[in-house]
Amino acid sequence: MKKVYLLVIGVLIAFASSAQIRHVRGVQSADLTYGISGYGKVIALSYVKYTSKKAYFKVGPFLETGNSPQITYTSFGIDAALNYTVMKVTEGIYVNLLAGATSSIDKLSDPLTLFDELGSTRNEDFSTLKFGLFGGLEVETFINDRFVVLLNFNERLMIKENFGRNRFFLSLGVRYNF
Repeated sequence: MKKVYLLVIGVLIAFASSAQIRHVRGVQSADLTYGISGYGKVIALSYVKYTSKKAYFKVGPFLETGNSPQITYTSFGIDAALNYTVMKVTEGIYVNLLAGATSSIDKLSDPLTLFDELGSTRNEDFSTLKFGLFGGLEVETFINDRFVVLLNFNERLMIKENFGRNRFFLSLGVRYNF
């Protein structure tokens, strides 16, 4: 079994080291990532365009869902980011910083029932349109000229506070260069 793992690792390294398209201006790609957020799970689809050897622009929608003892919510949004390569680990592995803007529509599945000091109740819907900024880190591992494995972490700072002002996303995904 160890031999099989070593063979697979060796083949992946060979593919990664033989790929020729890396960060080349004009290359376009599509990303699909899945991961966790501070409150639930997130899936994202992004369009990527390399603008230079060290930079690429990334934009696309995401869907975040979550449950807690008090609420169930769905958040649909869009991110736009500029990624900049800060380190080339090997010929096939790059570490990038990212910074961008985000917007989302956060929707509670049901309004919350709130109680005041007199015992009265009222239903409150905290669903809202939110805007914010984010920064983070993305690691690209090129498998070959077309396929890239991604590991992405970003922290978001939202302007409105419902569902939290700070939110993190940690995701794993794949990029296809076309």
